[in-house]
Amino acid sequence: MRGLDTEKGLCAVRLLLVDDDAFSRKLTLEILHRQGIAVDMADNGAEAVEKVGQADYAAVLMDCRMPVMDGFEATRKIRADKRFANLPILAMSGDATEDDRQKCLECGMNGCIEKPLDVGQLFTTLAHWIKLDAPAVFGQGIRAAAYDDAAPNIPGLEIDKALRHLDGNVNLFRKLISRFGATQADTVTRIRAAIDSGDTETAIRTAHTFKGVAGNIGATRMFERAATVEGMLKQGGADDLTDVLDAMERELHLLLQQIAVAMQSYEPPVDTLPDGCVDMATFSAELRDFAALLASGDSRARKLAGGIASRLGAAGQDMAASQLKEFISRYDFQGATDTLKKAAQALGIVL
Repeated sequence: MRGLDTEKGLCAVRLLLVDDDAFSRKLTLEILHRQGIAVDMADNGAEAVEKVGQADYAAVLMDCRMPVMDGFEATRKIRADKRFANLPILAMSGDATEDDRQKCLECGMNGCIEKPLDVGQLFTTLAHWIKLDAPAVFGQGIRAAAYDDAAPNIPGLEIDKALRHLDGNVNLFRKLISRFGATQADTVTRIRAAIDSGDTETAIRTAHTFKGVAGNIGATRMFERAATVEGMLKQGGADDLTDVLDAMERELHLLLQQIAVAMQSYEPPVDTLPDGCVDMATFSAELRDFAALLASGDSRARKLAGGIASRLGAAGQDMAASQLKEFISRYDFQGATDTLKKAAQALGIVL
C-alpha cells in the first residue's frame, strides 16, 4: 500500500473535500487532519469547480448529491478542463449499487468511497490514487492514538460496528454522537417541510444525508428508516409515507433521549490540527450549532459550554471563554449569546 511519507509528505498533500453536510464534513475532516493532511472544503459542486481552478490538489473527495450543483455535474465540468484530466476525483456516496458506481465512472470520477465512511477504505483508496515520494502506512496515526475512555453504551447503536469504521477511535465516536444529538432532532420536520412545499429533491437529499449520518454512528435502525424514506420519495411517494415518517420520528426521538443520557458526563475535547492550532473550519460549525442551542434555550448548551470555552481559549479568546462559562453557570443564555457573537466576530466566524 502506498501512503504518506511521514517525514516530508504530510504538508505537501492537500485535498479538496466537497460535501454540503456539516456532520459528514466534520467526520472526514477530523480523520484527514489526524493524519496531517491539509484540507480545503467546498459546500457544493459549483464551489468545487471554482476551487479546483485556483489551487493544486492531490485529489478531490466529491459528495454526489448536493444543492446548487451535484458531484456528477461538477466532475464533468472539471474534466472539461484538460489541466485536470489526471486529477483523482473520488466519489463519496451512500449509494453503492453497481448502477450508481457506473454513473460515477461515466461522469469522470476515478472511484468511489462508500458512506458510512470506513477509515480503512478511505486511506486505502487515497493511497492508490495519490502518488508520493516514499511508502508509509495510511491511517497509522489514527490507529496508534490511545483513548482511555470506553465507548458509551447506548441502546439503538451498534457501537462495535461504528468503531470498526472509525478504526477504533473512541474519542471521535463520542464527538460524533454528541454532534448527532445536537443537530439531528429536526430531520423529519425538514423532510416533511420539503414535501409540503413540493421540493421533493430537497426531501430526498435530506433523507439521504441523514442515512449516512446515522450509519456513521452505528444507528442501523435509523439508517434503514432513512433508506426507506429516500426510496419511497424517489419512487414518487406512497400512501404510507406519512406513517413511515411518523415511525422514524418516534424512533429518532427515543434515540436522542438515550444519547442525551449517555453523554451527560461527557465534555468534547478540543479539536486541534497537528501543530496544536484550533481547527477553525470545524470550530465554526460547532459555534453555529452552539449558538442555535443558546437561542432556543436548550439545556444541552450547558453540557457543551466547557468544550466551547476551551476552544475559544485555544483560539486566543481567553476573556470570552471565561465570560461564557460565567454566563452559562448563571443560566444567562442571552449573556452567553452576546459573548459568543463578539468572539465569533473577532475570529471572523459568521454565526
